[in-house]
Amino acid sequence: MALLLRSARVLARAPLRTTLRRTYASQGEEEASFDTVITGFRRASDEQVKNGNPKFTLTNEVFNTDVVLKTLELADAKAGSVETFFNTNVNTGEGVSRIIAVGIADAKPFPDAEEKHVKIHNARMAAALGMKKARAQGAKIVALENSLGSAQAIVEGAELGLYEYTTTKTKSADWKEPPKYGVFPPTEDGLKCMRNGKVQATAQNIARRLMETPANMMTPKMFVEEAQALVGEMGMVTLNAYGRDWLAKENMGAVLAVGRGSVEEPQFLVAEYRGPKKVESTKPDFALVGKGVTFDAGGISIKPSAGMAMMRGDMGGAAVTLAAFYAIAALELPLHVTLTIPLVENLPSGNSVKPGDVVRTRSGMTVEVDNTDAEGRLILADAITYTLDTFAPKRLVDVATLTGATVVALGDVYTAMYTPSDKMANGLRVAGMEATDPVWRMPLHDAYLKAMKKSATADLINVGSREGGANSAAMFLYEFVRKHEVKDVDWCHLDIAGVMDSKAAEGYNNKGMTGRPTRMLIAWANGLAN
Repeated sequence: MALLLRSARVLARAPLRTTLRRTYASQGEEEASFDTVITGFRRASDEQVKNGNPKFTLTNEVFNTDVVLKTLELADAKAGSVETFFNTNVNTGEGVSRIIAVGIADAKPFPDAEEKHVKIHNARMAAALGMKKARAQGAKIVALENSLGSAQAIVEGAELGLYEYTTTKTKSADWKEPPKYGVFPPTEDGLKCMRNGKVQATAQNIARRLMETPANMMTPKMFVEEAQALVGEMGMVTLNAYGRDWLAKENMGAVLAVGRGSVEEPQFLVAEYRGPKKVESTKPDFALVGKGVTFDAGGISIKPSAGMAMMRGDMGGAAVTLAAFYAIAALELPLHVTLTIPLVENLPSGNSVKPGDVVRTRSGMTVEVDNTDAEGRLILADAITYTLDTFAPKRLVDVATLTGATVVALGDVYTAMYTPSDKMANGLRVAGMEATDPVWRMPLHDAYLKAMKKSATADLINVGSREGGANSAAMFLYEFVRKHEVKDVDWCHLDIAGVMDSKAAEGYNNKGMTGRPTRMLIAWANGLAN
C-alpha cells in the first residue's frame, strides 16, 4: 500500500481562467505522494451489531487496530458524517498526515433509482464531502480510496464538490487552493474512468460558471468568445457565430425581434462535431439547441425587480448544451453532433418588441407577441427550424429555462421532459438515473395549444392559458417541429427552469447555479455511442 500511495497518479486541477476570459487547459496527470487519505465507513447491519461485530464497518483494511477503535467511537455518527484522524500509525507510506473517514449513505436519491445508481450517487456524495473537508484543512494531495465506489463517480464527486465561483470575486485571506487528488489503488480501467469523470464533472462546472457570471460579463458576444475558447480549437469541431445581418438574411425574425430592445447585438452560434469514423454524408446522430437569453428583464412585459438578478442564468440552456458538446468532443465519442444557440438580451427600450406585435419566424409561421416575457420559445422556434433545415438530424434536444410553471410543477428535483418518442424518453430517463439528474416526462397534447391558435392577427400567440403553462410552451415548440418537412426526427424539449439554481449546498450539489442537466446529456450521448 505504501508503494501504491507514493506512486499513484493524480489529476491536476487545471487553472480555469486567466483574467475574465477562460483559458481551458488540458486535464493532466502527474506522479505524486499523498498527504491525506479519504476512506469511508458504513453502518453495520443489526445482525452484525447483535453478534458483537463493529457497529461501523470500514470499507478497507489498510488501517491498524488503533484507527479501527477510533472509528468505532463514532457510534452515533450518521451517513454524511466526516471525521478526521491526524498522525495515525497507518500503513500508507511516508507523508500521510491525516485520514478523513466519511459516512457512506444507502438512501435512494429518488424513488425509482436502481441499486447501481444508488451506489454511484453515494460514492459521489462521499467523495465530495471528504474533499471539502480536506480542502478546508489545507490538504495538498489527496488519495480517495476506490472502495468508496467507482473511480468515475469518485472523481465526479470530488470535482463537483470542489467547485466554487471565483471569477469576479477577490479571494479572502483564508482561501485555500483546491487540492490535487487521485484514486487508489490505481488500475488501468480506473485511470480511464478517472479521466471520464474528470471531463464530465468539468463540463458541469463550466456550465455552472457560465450561468453564474454577471450579465454584463456574459453578453451574447462574450458567450461566443467563451465558446470559441472552449471548443473552437478542438479537433473534429467547427464553430461559427453570426450577427444581425446574417440573422436578417436567414429570416430569423423571432430572434431579431427579441434582441432588438438591447444595444448588445444578437448572436447565432453554430458548432458541429464529427467524431471518429463519422463520414461527411452522415446525418447528425443528434442536435442540441440551447436557449441563450444572457439576461432576461422580460422586455416591455417587465419582470418584478425582486429576483431579477437571477435572470443572468436564463442562458442556462445555452450553457448546458455547450458544456455537454465540449465533453462529447473531449471524450472523442464516435458521434456526429451539432449545436445551435441563439443569443440575445431581452430588455425594455424604445426599440423593444411590443405586446400585440406580430413577428414572422424562419419557418414562415407568424406569431403574435402577447407577452414579451415569453421570449425563449420565440428564439428557440427559429433555432429549431434552422437546425432542421440545415442538418436534418436523427434526434433533436432543445434545452431551456423556459417557464416558471415548471418550477411550480416539479420544483428543483426533476427536469421537465417533453417528447412524443417513447424510445427517446426512456433513453433520457436512464441517463438521468446514471447521472443522478433525473427527468420527469410531461404531457404533449393539442388541448394545450388551442388558446395559442386564437390570434386575430397571426398563426400563433406566444402564450396560452395560465393553467398548464409549461405544457403550452412545449406544444408551441412542438408545432415548429411537426410542421417541418423533416418528419423522421425524434424531438425532445427539456425545461430546466426548476433546476437552474440551488438554494442550499448538499454534497456535490453546491449552492448557486447548478449547470444541470449537463451530465445527464453526456450520459445519454455515451449510451448512443456505445
